[in-house]
Amino acid sequence: MNINWLPSEETELLVNVEDLPNFHIAQDTEENLTQGTPIEHARKFIIELQNALISNKTDELLFLYDRKFNLLCDAQFKTTMWPTVEEIEEDESIEIQINTFFLYNELTFRHAYARLQNNLTPEVRINTYKNYINFFNQLADTKEDIALPNQWIWDMLDEFLYQFQNFCQFRIKVKDENDSSYQYYLENIDDIWTFDSVLNILTTFVEKSKILQAGKNALAESQTVPNILFYCGHYSLVSLCRLHTLVCDYSAALKAVEPIDFKKLHIYTKSFPCLITLFYYAGFSYLMQKKYKESVKLIEFMLSFYLKYKQFYSKSYQFETMNKLAEKSLYVLSLGLVFYPTAIDENISAALREKYERTEKLSKYDLATFTEMFNYGSPKLMVAVKDQEHFKSFGFDKNYTELLNQQKELLLSEFQKIQQLNNLSGVLRLYSSIKLPKLAKVMKMSEDQLKELIDLYQARNNAPTSSSPFETTIVKKLVDSIPKMEIIIEKDNIKIKEALTKPNFAKIFSRNMQKIEEIVKDLEKI
Repeated sequence: MNINWLPSEETELLVNVEDLPNFHIAQDTEENLTQGTPIEHARKFIIELQNALISNKTDELLFLYDRKFNLLCDAQFKTTMWPTVEEIEEDESIEIQINTFFLYNELTFRHAYARLQNNLTPEVRINTYKNYINFFNQLADTKEDIALPNQWIWDMLDEFLYQFQNFCQFRIKVKDENDSSYQYYLENIDDIWTFDSVLNILTTFVEKSKILQAGKNALAESQTVPNILFYCGHYSLVSLCRLHTLVCDYSAALKAVEPIDFKKLHIYTKSFPCLITLFYYAGFSYLMQKKYKESVKLIEFMLSFYLKYKQFYSKSYQFETMNKLAEKSLYVLSLGLVFYPTAIDENISAALREKYERTEKLSKYDLATFTEMFNYGSPKLMVAVKDQEHFKSFGFDKNYTELLNQQKELLLSEFQKIQQLNNLSGVLRLYSSIKLPKLAKVMKMSEDQLKELIDLYQARNNAPTSSSPFETTIVKKLVDSIPKMEIIIEKDNIKIKEALTKPNFAKIFSRNMQKIEEIVKDLEKI
């Protein structure tokens, strides 16, 4: 069964109802998880996990992953690690298979990062890295299919990057070569997190999944029955975008998602957090590359989709994570709208009005508010440990906080110029033609300064686009909805032509029908 927001719209996404957690996550277990010992619950859980893997029961795996594991964490392991596989196998009746081993470790190490952050040991960081590398290499080399739910596949890659980021942040803080943790990593240098090793895993997934057309920067036709490697390949494109954004390489971030086209976005809606991540990091990268209208429209598109479907994720533990990323996206959208003011979806405007005080100050070009909203909205940008040699001296001789602040300063330098551009846009919309000297007087600047400002305005509005599927089938479609204003200078006369977009009757009709349905439901309650 498919839900389609607006069937006649070229920029609306199809969503399969079975992919929404509220429709297929089983009800919570009725067993009392507070009784019994931790090791007993761990043994029972790993046996259930193994049986579900052997039986290829995706729905059961989703319940174990999304619900029962987290319930057990609350009931039995709030402040402690889960037992290791070796401890569980002390019961000789239990024999753990290799995939069960990897996936159980993936969950329990993730638990350590989420709940025991202050007590993470170098050994845990090494072991979780080795677990990911070994499991991912096995998936890429054997091409074995595992009936994992899409949410788990995406979350593994998402957590993989998070733990790498966590390691880099830890390394920056080490300033003493005699630090015991630093010395431990030196002794285990072959098993430390590095940018090169993380990049290699993601690019290997893309290559071995064969999701790209041979010799082309475009997605291949989907397999008849997609397997886990297929989804690892697709989700690695999004992960590469995130990875490059985190290290401030925005060109590489956007290059990573170039093959994605609109017709294949349904692959990414199978894990809603993956879709949100794609548009958030692409939108932020466009913002940092001064492509403001592209940033605004990408974030707006994602938030419109998110606001419509978020209630169907309320049963998932991912719900809070999605809400946080959507909240950060609102801040990025607010910044983008200052650089490129344009009309946006009514529901998103309402969400922005809830933050009225901040957005109002931002619209008046308040620098303190800009800094605050950039800090809230931007990803946790980082300087990465590139390779093993880099690890040895990384952080000892530089203040990396200053390097990260440079990103904010780059955007801030543009923010300080933008008021004149927005004022120019507002004035030009009042005229179909105006004399250059008159406009210069209105703008309170010389004619030469005005010509430079008009050139800058034209450059902002007509940033070049690539011929990639992502830009032609997604970005261009979204940006084309913005009214175009053409400025022609003939000697000292300026002509302004504004091409208005046609009213979107399908969207208006759909919105009104939704309102009518809400009114009818309210009347039925009376």
